Amino acid sequence: GLGEAGERRGGGRVLAMRGTVVAAILPVNVSELREAPEAKASKASEEQFKLALEGAKTAAPSPGLVPVVRTQLSAGPAQEALRAAWEKVTGEAPSDKTLALITAQWAHETGNGASMYNYNFAGIKGTGPSGLTVAQHTREGYGASERRIVDNFRAYSSAEEGATDYVALLKRRFPDAVEGARQGDPNAFVRGLKARGYFTGQESAYLNNVASIASRYLGQPLEVHGAPPPVLD
Repeated sequence: GLGEAGERRGGGRVLAMRGTVVAAILPVNVSELREAPEAKASKASEEQFKLALEGAKTAAPSPGLVPVVRTQLSAGPAQEALRAAWEKVTGEAPSDKTLALITAQWAHETGNGASMYNYNFAGIKGTGPSGLTVAQHTREGYGASERRIVDNFRAYSSAEEGATDYVALLKRRFPDAVEGARQGDPNAFVRGLKARGYFTGQESAYLNNVASIASRYLGQPLEVHGAPPPVLD
């Protein structure tokens, strides 16, 4: 996972949630509160308890913390959002290979769009440009070191906002990956992501998956160094 203070998810992400944040998103168990001993101690404490209960039921969540919402996209709309974002952020139209690679990373990180939440295009950690964030379970590392954690991920109000922030993040923090994408080189693209900590998983597995997906989009195999060209199925 990754983040600007921890910006990203996918191969993993990290920034353990504090109890106060958990309390803000977990439902209030009304029946348990009513059984609290202090609520029965006296008439006065009972009234105080009722006031506290009403406050808990109507309290606003922590600033910027929003509900997790599945925002499924198919490859077509995702690719168009990424095309516009690349041009907006870099000032140039992406080549077919460039677009295939960044769309392939989106597909890898979101399960082909089926597990895309709050328009987050690539499991980016932290808080979005509009101040929105969600708390989600994720896996960090791989193999024997893999662990399940809760982390905060950026949330967006639209696909356009999510795609633009993703490309802006690549340009700002992963210049080698951006150059690799420009060249249409999956090896340089994934190496640039891994070198700066975008994902914590195994580089070869990440590369093979991204290259395979990009090859299907292009209708032609992209060369992966040290491995046979991906099979187009």
